[in-house]
Amino acid sequence: MLLDTAAAQSSGESQSLALETETGLDTMAHIVPEDPTNLEPSVASIDRTPSVTNIESLPNELLTNIFGYLDIPKPSGFVLQDEPVFELTHSESADLKCMSRVSKRWRRATLPVLFKFARFIVAESNTQRPIISELMAPFFAFVKSNSLEKVIASFTFLIHDKNITHTSDGGDQLDSFSNFWYSFFKIIDPIDLLIVAPAEALGALTACRVYMDDAWCFSDCHCHYLHLQRSPNSVLESPRIEVVALEDHSTAGQTSEVLESVAENLSINNTSDILPRPAEKVLSTGSFYRDEKSTPHSNHQELPQAGASSSASLVSKPRLPARPLSSALFDVRPWTTLLLNEGSSIRAYCTEEFWLKKQPSILPDLCGSDEAAIKSLISPTIKTMNYIAIFPMQTHFAALVDDLPSLERVYVQLVPRNNVLDDPERMANVEHTDLWMERNNCYAHMVRELFGAPPTRNYKYLQQFESGDAADRDAWLMAVEYVKRAGNWNIVGEGIFSRNSEDMVPENPEGGIEGNSTFEGSLILWKWNGVTKLPISALPLYDRPFGLGF
Repeated sequence: MLLDTAAAQSSGESQSLALETETGLDTMAHIVPEDPTNLEPSVASIDRTPSVTNIESLPNELLTNIFGYLDIPKPSGFVLQDEPVFELTHSESADLKCMSRVSKRWRRATLPVLFKFARFIVAESNTQRPIISELMAPFFAFVKSNSLEKVIASFTFLIHDKNITHTSDGGDQLDSFSNFWYSFFKIIDPIDLLIVAPAEALGALTACRVYMDDAWCFSDCHCHYLHLQRSPNSVLESPRIEVVALEDHSTAGQTSEVLESVAENLSINNTSDILPRPAEKVLSTGSFYRDEKSTPHSNHQELPQAGASSSASLVSKPRLPARPLSSALFDVRPWTTLLLNEGSSIRAYCTEEFWLKKQPSILPDLCGSDEAAIKSLISPTIKTMNYIAIFPMQTHFAALVDDLPSLERVYVQLVPRNNVLDDPERMANVEHTDLWMERNNCYAHMVRELFGAPPTRNYKYLQQFESGDAADRDAWLMAVEYVKRAGNWNIVGEGIFSRNSEDMVPENPEGGIEGNSTFEGSLILWKWNGVTKLPISALPLYDRPFGLGF
């Protein structure tokens, strides 16, 4: 046994050959002690020579982890407050896509990272009205076949075609996309949803009516953004959705080549239906409408209860189209944050009586109307709303101010961050003073409600108001002096007032708030993006101390 062991050492064979028995192990331990003076290499040092390893020998999990370092934030996350464009998802970095083309194995390893931020493009069609369920059928099949249901955390719709529909006959129905949204969230469940679409398409997707008669005035606004977010933990709180399983709607002729093409460019024009159609049709009306006799403050009509009226009775009386009591998009998940970016209204200022023009928008139906007893379509779980527009008319902005939903935080931005005001083509025949006067009127209207004495309606519950625009310096200096005398607010910085929640005046149980003075209610933060001298001062809009003009 000793001779065999010595022979194995001298020949440099694997250590396992010498250690086949416990006797051999003990013998070698005594015969080959560690000797620092010994110049001959030991068996242990020979065995530790590293072998050549390449990336293909790594396990799939480790390969995916390595590719994860190539992940970057989604490009749309940085531009939602800028003027809306369809190119917001474009990125110069394509490292992950390049990696996915190396081999099938690398393709599989990159998919969980590559589709974490997914998008789907609906191209404009000149031949037929696009049916979204048919367009997305191959994408959903691709998701299922690659087990990406739980991977997609963020989803972006880029809808170029304003005539998008979910019905095969092309007709418009009340909340006609209801079935689509419930099916969509049954297959994938993103916590972040962004829709980039023209106002008409956005109206159909959200079950909001969109006034179109004055759309020609707003020609410089090609699309709007609607961004919805929720907590990752809210998945457990989401309502159960009963939808026919995807496998029950398999599509004949779907090949692996088609699925790969979907993954590369999610813009499909001719595919089969994969989502279930509504079991029964609801009352047919327009998702957008034209009404030449309407005014900016026309009262909307409530949708009648089931069985209380018929479509014939609706037609017999001149009235605005009916509106559903709720929107499936807002109800399907407990969203917490909403962003609406309606783009530019600058070109409308070239027209006569521009202040009477009605912008194509989902805002009026989102907020509802107390006077017309129309419920807001914004779900009660949404507590933060961000509204961005470029110089909207005060008559349009009033839809938000007069019927503010029950929110805890509101962010408003009305002045562009780009250099559009220096563009001679876009500013042709536009009076700069008109833009700034409307900006001042919008904020004056909002601040009047914020600091009512006492605040009324949902302003009683609003805790934070923030503007992405700078405050007018003249108006700000007057506000500072008033705040100093009031004593219960702190001047945190230029454009920022705050107070501690313990300084809030308690609500009077008999109605109203004790004292009936300014700065009451739930508001604890009032923040502007700095202070500057505006081209048109807001100071003349004051009609009482600290009531208007910011």
